[in-house]
Amino acid sequence: MHSERANGVARPRRSTRRSRSKNPEAPTEAPIEAPVEAPVDRGDGAATTDEVQVDAEILRLALGLTAGDAREIKVRLAGVGGMAGLYATGSELFEGILSRKACQRLDAILDLCRRLLVAPRWVRRRVDGPEAVLRMLGHELALCPVESFWVVHLDARGRAIGTTCVARGTLTSCLVHPREVFALALRARAASVVVVHNHPSGDPTPSAEDERLTERLTQAGEILGIPVVDHIVVGTSGYRSLGIPCERIVTTRSAES
Repeated sequence: MHSERANGVARPRRSTRRSRSKNPEAPTEAPIEAPVEAPVDRGDGAATTDEVQVDAEILRLALGLTAGDAREIKVRLAGVGGMAGLYATGSELFEGILSRKACQRLDAILDLCRRLLVAPRWVRRRVDGPEAVLRMLGHELALCPVESFWVVHLDARGRAIGTTCVARGTLTSCLVHPREVFALALRARAASVVVVHNHPSGDPTPSAEDERLTERLTQAGEILGIPVVDHIVVGTSGYRSLGIPCERIVTTRSAES
């Protein structure tokens, strides 16, 4: 190292060489941050970021896709304003990221949604007696070649919510258990039920087994809070009722409400 003398004292010479970086012309770069998606104002009818995220996850599950596909689905959904935009564009929105089978499944789901939106609302008919039940099921049951057991679900005003066949048997018998009778009634939020079955012989006279079944179902309905309004046996020569007349139940319920 070179040194200089000043007043007889040796001092080290300062180096004039400056430390340089490997690339002195490269500008200093700020750390890259992930983009933050701001929620869309609900006032314009568009979906928020959280809603788009949920919609993308539901679509992923419905179409059987992997978790990695959800991000691209979310991006494209956000670009059209959420599910309302998908409803208008259809599976073309996901062209390039969905398989042909997944696109067909998505279009089928959207078609079901359209049918649900435009379908006329079914008017519930009031069941005020056995004749009202026969207007719904009588012709089908009277001509059935084997015994079949049906349940009519009623709402709190005694109107029919829907009907379902819970068992089919043989020419002379049909095995029925209370759990099948009330399973769909619970799911349908029925307030009460009417049970109906046919006698292929044409004679609607109740058998001893019919009477025992009526008692079992009545007891089960009382426990579940879904009373059995009536049990009707249908044949080609007419019908017989084993339960409490429907008009009495409906009148009592209307008076209580």
